[in-house]
Amino acid sequence: DISASVISDGVKIGNGCGIYGSIVGRNTTFGENCITSEGCVIGEGAYAEDSIILPKYTFIHSHARVSSSEYREMPCGKKEKSIFSENGIYCDISEKSPEYIMRIGFAAAITALDNTEHKNVRMGIMTDGNAESDRAGNLIHEGMRYSGIKTVRFGSAFHGVAVFAARFFITDYIIYVSRESDGHLYAKILDNSGTEADYTFERQLTSAFFSHSEYTAPAHFYEPESMDGIYTLYCSELIKEMRSRLGENGLKGFSFTFSDMGSIRAYSPSYTAMCVITELGGTVKSEPDKETVCFDIDEQGYESSLISAKAKFDTCHMNAAILSYMKPEKTGELLFFSSTMPDAFSEIVRKNGFAAEEYAVCTGICRGEEGLNSRKKLCFLEDAVFRTL
Repeated sequence: DISASVISDGVKIGNGCGIYGSIVGRNTTFGENCITSEGCVIGEGAYAEDSIILPKYTFIHSHARVSSSEYREMPCGKKEKSIFSENGIYCDISEKSPEYIMRIGFAAAITALDNTEHKNVRMGIMTDGNAESDRAGNLIHEGMRYSGIKTVRFGSAFHGVAVFAARFFITDYIIYVSRESDGHLYAKILDNSGTEADYTFERQLTSAFFSHSEYTAPAHFYEPESMDGIYTLYCSELIKEMRSRLGENGLKGFSFTFSDMGSIRAYSPSYTAMCVITELGGTVKSEPDKETVCFDIDEQGYESSLISAKAKFDTCHMNAAILSYMKPEKTGELLFFSSTMPDAFSEIVRKNGFAAEEYAVCTGICRGEEGLNSRKKLCFLEDAVFRTL
């Protein structure tokens, strides 16, 4: 059934489809039992698998392949379908076209220009080192360059290093591409506080993603800067911070191991923590004994745990233990805790003389001077390497 729609040349429509109030580009293909709703626009050469139901005002890019899982629970409003998910922007190179992934970088750069007071905008790109992440990162980077901004390549490392780069280097935003625990690639956008971009930025980026249909060469293409030594700088900063806390003896007499000692990858979170601990005088053991602490850190550098003869701590309990030892520089010093974190964290620091407030990514309240100071003090909450140390 087709009504109130514009169907271009070469379109193939399967059995049982309903095309209502939509514009369909040339050479588009619909599988069986697909439905498009009022205001949908489907680009040239797109392919919709069987049983796709597109909500009102959905926009499908040229040559995109649409599966039913992408539209199962995706809220839509007029011209406002978000490309963001809980893990960031989905950018699996095996499922999305190169043009789609380039457009992520282009739209992010356009949005950064609109949200930055100065015009000399600089954005960084970084990946987790996975081959597909690198391919997606290269495409996103080219999209960023097409906007005419300056860019920085930060190489490859885990998430904690990306947050470090965002906070300590002169970039307005960094896009970090990584394979998450569900096996898919996502792009996260970090501002210069190391916080993921707020909902206002997400909405603006989504609008730019769907409204800019053509790339035009900028007045000037800037050659990308390179900062491949970011991982070394991150390790140096960790060692410096730990020495300031531990004193001259460092970790002499401390023995440790990791649960995955036989399979630790170079430059992984576990490898990084092991290198820093040995630099501080700790001793690595191949197998745990009664005097040895055994650590475990996940591949993304988010979660961690420890087991010793006296205790077993998961991520939450490690964080709580660290918070219990923290002291304010002055009574009432303010710390911000994400709304996703346990209320107990706020209660612990209040007992130590801090003030505590909750924030959500959508509010952006953690981005002022107090927010930056809080994030520096609480970086272990999201960085498993720092937490382990």
